[in-house]
Amino acid sequence: MEDKYILKIEVNAFECQRCGHIWIPRVNMEELKNKVKSEPMICPSCKTPYWKTKRKNKKNGDKK
Repeated sequence: MEDKYILKIEVNAFECQRCGHIWIPRVNMEELKNKVKSEPMICPSCKTPYWKTKRKNKKNGDKK
């Protein structure tokens, strides 16, 4: 295959700081930056509304 048929595409995405899920928004990032559309309210995978913040401590059942 020749290199002229290979394309490199860059997209912006969100990443959940809780579960690590990465997703591509359905709207352009320019629209998000201009606050035309709001940021996602929850992570589509784990459904947490705190997808932008990391966990402060481990769960009770987890040990070092």
